[in-house]
Amino acid sequence: MSEETITVDNSDAISEKKPWGQVSNDPDGLTASDVRPKDSALDSLMDFVVGSNDEGGGVIGIALSLNGSFVSGTLIGEQNWRKGTVDIFRNNDAEPMAQGLENVLGNEAERLHEFSESRRSAELLGLTRRFIHLKDARVYAPGVQFNSGYWRGSLADVSGWSLGSHHEATS
Repeated sequence: MSEETITVDNSDAISEKKPWGQVSNDPDGLTASDVRPKDSALDSLMDFVVGSNDEGGGVIGIALSLNGSFVSGTLIGEQNWRKGTVDIFRNNDAEPMAQGLENVLGNEAERLHEFSESRRSAELLGLTRRFIHLKDARVYAPGVQFNSGYWRGSLADVSGWSLGSHHEATS
């Protein structure tokens, strides 16, 4: 599949997210799929629940279909996912691992934040959100199901979603 290319007129104020905008001669080499969400309804829901920078504290149950699998859990922001993932190690007396993971994830988040800020300063379209984060995740794949705790998945792989999480009834 080839990438679309449409020119955006940057002469007027362009909002951070302009789903119909596409990129032509982007100085960073970004394509339309880098700046436009695959599913604007899901992206808008995520903006509402966790904020446009994934730093909000809202949560909501969600079920996702992706690559022949089904994942269900509570939608959380990336910041909460990072903290929860690190805390798993911290709470299991693995402080060196927790600290290392915290540094790696924090450095990546800071790098992306700086990149986004530089694009905003240059009045360029920002990167679209690329990942979705869940806690209390349950993964259902052909022939297997398991609890994942904190889960991160690519939004490019999500083919469907619904509100509410799915967990089998316990007897």
